[in-house]
Amino acid sequence: MTIERFRGNGRTRALGRHAWLALLAILLLLVVAPAIARAQADTLTLAWTAPGDDGSQGRASSYEVRMSTSPITLSNYGAAPVLASVPAPANAGTRQSLVVRGLSRSSEYWFVVRTRDDVGNWSDLSNIVRWTWPLDNAPPAAPTGLTAGSDGGKAIQLRWTANSEPTVAGYVVYRAVSGEGPWERLNIQPVAVPEYLDDRLPPDVPKVWYQVTATNSAGGESARSAPVQAIVFSNLSRDPIAWRIRSAYPNPSRGHEFVHMPIEVPASPGDAHLEIVDSGGQRVRRLDVARSVVGVVEVDWDGRNESGQLCAPGVYRAWLVAPGTRQAVAVARVP
Repeated sequence: MTIERFRGNGRTRALGRHAWLALLAILLLLVVAPAIARAQADTLTLAWTAPGDDGSQGRASSYEVRMSTSPITLSNYGAAPVLASVPAPANAGTRQSLVVRGLSRSSEYWFVVRTRDDVGNWSDLSNIVRWTWPLDNAPPAAPTGLTAGSDGGKAIQLRWTANSEPTVAGYVVYRAVSGEGPWERLNIQPVAVPEYLDDRLPPDVPKVWYQVTATNSAGGESARSAPVQAIVFSNLSRDPIAWRIRSAYPNPSRGHEFVHMPIEVPASPGDAHLEIVDSGGQRVRRLDVARSVVGVVEVDWDGRNESGQLCAPGVYRAWLVAPGTRQAVAVARVP
């Protein structure tokens, strides 16, 4: 590649001392970029040494820096997007740079620069530089938004919010029969989607707890999510002799998340309902208990009051009002 030396209104090819100095300046484009670019996940810095207006003398008029997600050639150069906020050329030999933001770690990038002199003559293309993101082996963040709900009474359906990191390869689910552990890993291979059906529930336990981690392609595993509790309906009384309310789940719950409250329904006659009461003792919602079956039914509260408005965060009590009984469980709502 040669560098065109600009003089007056015409162009003359020159490979003398000044032209080689100008060539060296252009070839330094991006040489130090990899060391600088690791500062942020979506940002890199292009760096070069300014050429002159006349070989290595003076100051050029402007730069044109182009970027593409496919290799740049002479034939497709004009189709590559032009980058904005490019600095004005400094005196020949001055180190200059341009920060490029908003990049995607899932894409490769190619960059090239040209220089224009004071009469509108453009240089040849600089060396074309390819940028590939360095491999990120850092573990992902812990998953959030984990919820657990009954799936027909014999399994627990888990769902959570998918991680945003592009390096996440899957998720691992852990279960315990106590909130303090010990924790058992349920899936040998990470699941690719943010959900899991636990259809092999342990016998003779009324409750189980779950946590989830995220893994990346390098095998790094995140910290565990906050635990959630679930009721094992298949282990509850199938023929209860009295009304009984079980612990609510998830607890605490947040925002528009439903709270599920298992109720053991006996064969004795009579209707029942739940009263959701705030910390001041005021009833905010009444929920009827279905009498379609004898066994366990689940009453769901969407966190709203009788007017349909979301209740403020705080500690509430769900009172089971049934023939011959009045029982309550605490229900915490968080922002």
